[in-house]
Amino acid sequence: IMTSSKKSYINPGVAPKDEEANEMKEMFARRALLRAEEQREAVQLFEQLSEPFPPEMERTLVKGGTRLTYLHVSEIIPRLNRIFGPTGWSSEIIKCERDNLDSDFIVAHVRLTARHVEFGYTTKDGFGGQKIKRTKQGEIVDLGDEFKGAVSDALKKAAQQLGLGLYLARDPDAIEIDEAMHSQEPT
Repeated sequence: IMTSSKKSYINPGVAPKDEEANEMKEMFARRALLRAEEQREAVQLFEQLSEPFPPEMERTLVKGGTRLTYLHVSEIIPRLNRIFGPTGWSSEIIKCERDNLDSDFIVAHVRLTARHVEFGYTTKDGFGGQKIKRTKQGEIVDLGDEFKGAVSDALKKAAQQLGLGLYLARDPDAIEIDEAMHSQEPT
């Protein structure tokens, strides 16, 4: 038996430095396996977040002559709950007020924080806005509803940074190019 200040080595044919080198190799191999597993979990999380919503959940509106497809906030919240759990994410209204430049608009800043068991916390900020609706006489219809709409838009924008509904905001040509590039990558 050979001894060093750290360990006893039973195998007399292996020098202490060789034994330490083998332990280091094993440690790096374990770390590589853990990193590979983390990578797989990260890909799985990204796939869950960026999974397209069923077409019947998508809504459309025409704004400034452009047809836009969007998701209602009531579709975003269940997805966040499913992926992170109902207590695994939160949102905070940082600011919500009438716009300083145009008081007919409400602007909101919302911070979304999500906690994942493997990856820890991530925080994303989103900004949203809502035009105040008025009657023909110029009276505000429902200011509370406009504040709620601005906050909902801001929450959706923050969630979009995690991948939720991002495909709706991307140019179809860019998505096609991106998918083609990634389909050629080795796995």
